[in-house]
Formats: sequence, structure tokens, C-alpha cells
Amino acid sequence: MKYLIKSHFKYYLGDKNIHCHVEALHAAPPGADLLTEKLVDEITSKTNCSAIIATTSRKIADANRPVDKSNKEVVLEYPKIITEIFNHLEIKKNGQLVKPYLHLSLHGMKDRPEIDINVGTGDGEFCQSHIKNWLVKKLIDNHLNVVVDKIFTGADSLNEIKAGLLHNIFAIELSHNVRFNHFPQIVDILSLIILEFNQTFS
Repeated sequence: MKYLIKSHFKYYLGDKNIHCHVEALHAAPPGADLLTEKLVDEITSKTNCSAIIATTSRKIADANRPVDKSNKEVVLEYPKIITEIFNHLEIKKNGQLVKPYLHLSLHGMKDRPEIDINVGTGDGEFCQSHIKNWLVKKLIDNHLNVVVDKIFTGADSLNEIKAGLLHNIFAIELSHNVRFNHFPQIVDILSLIILEFNQTFS
């Protein structure tokens, strides 16, 4: 698997038949969400989906924030890569997606009692409700303790890159315990979700 390189990200275009990308926007130290880059690597290897990994630390410029003087270059580069992925997959016309698309943004969070994963959907604005229900059920069916929009709802800036109704964005916050003690299992679970999404909705 060979990543393409830009100034602040590396990315992989993936299989044209897999309508999904997985990303780690806070992968670069200092202040990295530990193991999120490795998660993206492993999931991409298993599924051949597209991928985006930040190579600039969020301490310098965070792609998950509205554009300002300090982060402009990073914030503007990020949606250009997403557009390149859409063009590669040939699923966008007149600025809108024409096929359902799964966008999984992986992040790390500290351990909290009885919470493994927080799924951020912008209080439902980032995704279709039936896709949200399907994804959350898949996570719960795999014996994970899941909350939705309880701790983090996801960055408001995600709405700015949303390419129509069929662009389903989920900010997946993974506890320290899940990332460090159940790494192979979470790779398998998220990989299966990606492949099943493609079979079910695309």
C-alpha cells in the first residue's frame, strides 16, 4: 500500500469499488491520538478502502477546525484530498455524491466508565439516520459500549466538507482501553463495517 504525499497529509486512493475512507486527522505528534494512524493502516490493508492521515500535528494546525490564519493551509488541503478521492471513485456529480459514502474519522479519547466508543454525528447533521442506526447497532452487536453524541458531537467544520445527503460522516472516538488492549478486535470490527456498508448501501 503506497501513500500519496501532500504538504500536511498522506493519503491512499483505494479500491474504486469501496465507497469509504477512514482517516486519522490527529495522528502526528505532539498531541497525537495514539494508535489512530496504525488503525488506519491496518483497516486500509484489510479493506483496500481510501485513507487520509495527517502528517502535521494538530498543535500546529488542526484540519478539524474552521479556517483561520494559522491553519489555513492545512484546512484547505484536507477537502481537496477528499475531492480527489471522490473523483477517483467516480461517485460525485455537480458537487454532490450520487452513491452512499462512509467517512470514518478516528480519534482517541481517555477512558470513561462503561464507554468504549463515542460516535459523533453532529447531533445527526453529519449522516443519514438509517446509516447511523445501522452503524451503531453493528458496534453494539460486537459487544462494545457505545454512546452517540454524548461526549463529543464531532467538529462543526465537518459540515463544511459534507458533499450532500449521501456523505455519511462519523467521528469515532475510541477509548484508550479499546485502542491499546483491543486493537486487533477494533480493526476487525471497523473493517467488517466498511465492507458490509459497501455491500448493503452502495
